[in-house]
Amino acid sequence: NTQCDDGDNCTTDECDGGCCVNTPMTLCCGNNECESGETCGNCVEDCAECTSNGQCDDNDPCTANACDNGCCNYTPECTSNGQCDDNDPCTANACDNGCCEYTPECTSNGQCDDNDPCTANECNGGCCEYSGECTGACCSLDNSCSSTTEDDCIDEPDSILWLFDQPCSACPNFGACCFLANFCAPDVTENICVGLPGSFLWLFDQDCSQCPTFGACCFINNTCSDLTEDQCLNANGIFWLPNEDCSPNPCD
Repeated sequence: NTQCDDGDNCTTDECDGGCCVNTPMTLCCGNNECESGETCGNCVEDCAECTSNGQCDDNDPCTANACDNGCCNYTPECTSNGQCDDNDPCTANACDNGCCEYTPECTSNGQCDDNDPCTANECNGGCCEYSGECTGACCSLDNSCSSTTEDDCIDEPDSILWLFDQPCSACPNFGACCFLANFCAPDVTENICVGLPGSFLWLFDQDCSQCPTFGACCFINNTCSDLTEDQCLNANGIFWLPNEDCSPNPCD
């Protein structure tokens, strides 16, 4: 066969029965013709596409264009969502047909809602921002009040009740709840005091030291009432037994 070399790279050279047969190849890589069936991938010698990156452009903004050993390579920006990250916490990152897409969290205030009635909802630069806190009446045992947040109210030493979105006028009044048995419950509202068995007197904004002493007050008809000494004398009774009630009747 070597005796039959015609110096043409595009022929196969054979010795057949003493005769040289030089058969043209269907595809001949190296003849400086990019023939049908040849590509840059299988015959860069004949089908080179480029000598520099600038010669490669598939008009796709989502591919990186490069000239690699004479062939144009077009690499997609991404193949999965995890390859897309613009380091912006306010965008959703996604890979769509080889393109990274970054969708802002919002474009208007109406798209932002944290379901908190105490915050102002705002879209700022594609980000939802929530600012503000709920305020209300912070009621204290000394019947003082301030308008503040619930957390700040809890931190106040004498606070006992926080009323969401209410004025201080909504705070109940506290005082001493005096009982006939000369027992006292401090820091009680009037409504609660009236509903307690044995309660006799509620003193607004007073401590238990202001509760009067109750006792059995006897009248001329031998009836008995649980009264303070002053109440008994003003009713023309006899303050018979301090710190005792009328059961059983000591006036008989």
